[in-house]
Amino acid sequence: MLSLELLRNLIDNALHYTPPGGRVTVRLEEAGDRLLISVLDNGPGISTNETTRIFERFYRSEGANEIGSGLGLSIARRCAMAIGGDLSLVPTQRGACFRVTLPRDPSPNAPSPQARAEA
Repeated sequence: MLSLELLRNLIDNALHYTPPGGRVTVRLEEAGDRLLISVLDNGPGISTNETTRIFERFYRSEGANEIGSGLGLSIARRCAMAIGGDLSLVPTQRGACFRVTLPRDPSPNAPSPQARAEA
């Protein structure tokens, strides 16, 4: 299921970049006909010169010490888009905050997530 893959990637990313003793918070909110899911951490954050690249496939922050291929955020954004939503980075003073915006009730005439993912 795309929504589980989306959340798994965001939470896994937050856990990897948050130092021991740090905090990762997941919030779910309703906003009209949308659901907002936020994944916040108090890790090192993302520099402003990297914010335009973090959703690119294979992009890794310079100096990143974590193991990975640089695909997690790209996959997460594609999953969000495939189910009619979006994924964005929300500016914070410390750490990182990623927000997923999803339709509360997908249109019954909309293509299935599988069909959108294959398009």
